[in-house]
Amino acid sequence: MPIVAAGEPAPEFELDDLEGKTIVLKDVLTLYPVLVVFFRSDCGLCQWALPQLARYEWTFKGGDVEVYYVTPDTRAVALETLRAHRLLDIHVLVDPGGQVAEAYGVEQLPAAVFIGPDGNVVVTAEGWDTDAYVAVGRALKEQMAWIRGPLFGATWTGEPCPAR
Repeated sequence: MPIVAAGEPAPEFELDDLEGKTIVLKDVLTLYPVLVVFFRSDCGLCQWALPQLARYEWTFKGGDVEVYYVTPDTRAVALETLRAHRLLDIHVLVDPGGQVAEAYGVEQLPAAVFIGPDGNVVVTAEGWDTDAYVAVGRALKEQMAWIRGPLFGATWTGEPCPAR
């Protein structure tokens, strides 16, 4: 089964983060769209790509989008990997046995799935296809603009204000 396609409903999940807090996708989607990034610590490409993929967290976290990094690794292995890459600030969820990755049809790692507020998949990326990851970033930006509205939404109709 290939990765879940754009427009399809995202499979539901309930996973614990590294601190033991349970994250339920349907609950998060009532507040924010969600980007899920799948990785594994023993994947060479994932090890190389993880610092690149962490940019999603740094760029979009706190901006009306939740970003989760999902791994089948144990908590200890995930923490060791994050520590080695100085990425302890990303939000990692533990997927024992890789069941969530399987439900999403992930065939290559790393992979990313952006889920809109309606619970449907907006865009996906697998392996290291830079165009696909750029498309994910573009979709995130568009989604945030839709949620927040334009940066300068109003139009000034009066006269310009003098500097002095």
